[in-house]
Amino acid sequence: MQPSHLDVPESADSALLTYLQASVEIDKASLAKELHDNLGGLIVAAFMDVAWAEGHFSSFASEARGRLARVREALGSALGINRRIIEELRPSLLDNVGLFAALSWELKQTCARAGLRCAGHYPPSEMHFTPEASIALFRIAQEALAISNIHSSVTTAELCVSTDRETITLRFANDETACPPIEVDRGTVVFASMLHRIRVLGGKLEISPSPPHGTAMTITIPLARILLTRT
Repeated sequence: MQPSHLDVPESADSALLTYLQASVEIDKASLAKELHDNLGGLIVAAFMDVAWAEGHFSSFASEARGRLARVREALGSALGINRRIIEELRPSLLDNVGLFAALSWELKQTCARAGLRCAGHYPPSEMHFTPEASIALFRIAQEALAISNIHSSVTTAELCVSTDRETITLRFANDETACPPIEVDRGTVVFASMLHRIRVLGGKLEISPSPPHGTAMTITIPLARILLTRT
């Protein structure tokens, strides 16, 4: 497989797709806040009430204590599910710590779900991206990881993030054991979505072999388009 550079062509639907992606992110952020502030608060309050009852009514029959314990466990599970959904909608690390921490978390979560070994390399300090660029870069990484690790022959996923004075580069590589290397499926909706996000940020995508039998996707984005301007 020879390296290939993909230029994302402009289309009549480009502005609409940009709008739809931005609208989805707004809705996800709104839903995540609603789940955190309201549903999460209700679950925590109920959990605390059950814990209080367990501590103050020691004379409960064993059956009643058992039922309270099950309610407490169910509420704990519900709280965990609520937190997981919130993180999938809008990762709190992205807003509270930064992009590189969020990418590290996403790589580990993706590999854990797929049973893959993972290797991540990131710059030593966070950078200040615009909110729009930050979530776009995160979604690009999510989509690239999904594309890179779709084949059953993949056992290891690697993400290397690097920067210089003008660009940020994200390189996604796998170790497909199939020979010859499996081509990246470029006809999927996920691939089209990723390409569009890259185009909006003024970036480029290169697909190349990753020795011995893997595939690498290298995404390069100009920093001038995505860094937060400080005044």
